Amino acid sequence: MKFRLMNGGLSVDSDKQAIENLINRINTITQAIELFNQSDWKLEEVAMWLQYEKDLALVESKLLQGENQQ
Repeated sequence: MKFRLMNGGLSVDSDKQAIENLINRINTITQAIELFNQSDWKLEEVAMWLQYEKDLALVESKLLQGENQQ
């Protein structure tokens, strides 16, 4: 979600799209976990993948913040 403080209040840009993206990401991760539970992946491999997803989300967030500041 993109938030901006404006005139002492909080404005939300593209809230609907941000929520849809978040729901899609949560659904994808849930489906992946279900697949992992049915596979022979080790817990460490699953943890590494989840860490990758977390890092990717953080980088995307920083890039969006940078674009909004320009």
